[in-house]
Amino acid sequence: MVRSSTTHLLTVILTSGNHDSAIRLGFGAELTETAGIHLRTSVTAVADPVVLHDVHGPVGVYGLPYLVPDAVRDYLGADRSHESVLRAATSRLLADSRERGLERVVVMAHAFVTGSESAAVSESERDLRVGGIADSPASALDGPAYVALGHLHRPQDVRLTGSSTVVRYSGSPLAFSFSEKDDVKSVSLVDIDAAGRVSISEETTPVPRRLREVRGRLEDLLDDPALEHLATSWLKVTLTDPSRPLAAMERLQRRFPHTLVIDFDPDDARVSTSDDLSRLASTSDPV
Repeated sequence: MVRSSTTHLLTVILTSGNHDSAIRLGFGAELTETAGIHLRTSVTAVADPVVLHDVHGPVGVYGLPYLVPDAVRDYLGADRSHESVLRAATSRLLADSRERGLERVVVMAHAFVTGSESAAVSESERDLRVGGIADSPASALDGPAYVALGHLHRPQDVRLTGSSTVVRYSGSPLAFSFSEKDDVKSVSLVDIDAAGRVSISEETTPVPRRLREVRGRLEDLLDDPALEHLATSWLKVTLTDPSRPLAAMERLQRRFPHTLVIDFDPDDARVSTSDDLSRLASTSDPV
């Protein structure tokens, strides 16, 4: 069935990501569709578009949830890799768009997709390598006019050589880890003309509170008047005291109410066996 959003002031299309429970998010999907909120959380819906209309005619929007290869490869007839399942899903939705006569196609996909350059990742994206292949080349999604990607938190284009398909991560509208503290957050506004040509502009999103990091001994941080500006920021504090201070979080939050994280890195600490093992665990690659 072709769905149209012409009766709604705003149409929302949501796909499930690798952090989500697809079953929970997809509960009540048929009910929310009546309000213009379209949930795409199952592999069985990859060829079920939401059809929008503008002055140039219809646009088919296909939602690809995060596809775990082992969970979907039998349904899609794919191999055990992210690239294979994405290629199979894209092939299905493009075949569906041709049957419906949709000349302009948009795909929303939650995946780690790479082009000719390294993707800019941050600490808050979950590592997908264990149990499967980490990423997929953008060529697996070739064919639509525009591919709107989710997973990476920094806005970035993904190069797809020799293709008219535009592939882009819009990034997250807010920071989700302190590794993103210097990022400029935005949303992407995408225009598609009658011929399917894509133009993109970025709108900076308002940030209610900046993320900041500060390092030093607890008493120095509490007494330094030059740090007063940190009181309005989300804060990560690295304490360098020789021994761990008592009630450090409570004391910090009295001066800096939005302190979220405390790390402990003593300036002159002796390295114990437990410290050495802890550092090894934090730096070793599980793969």
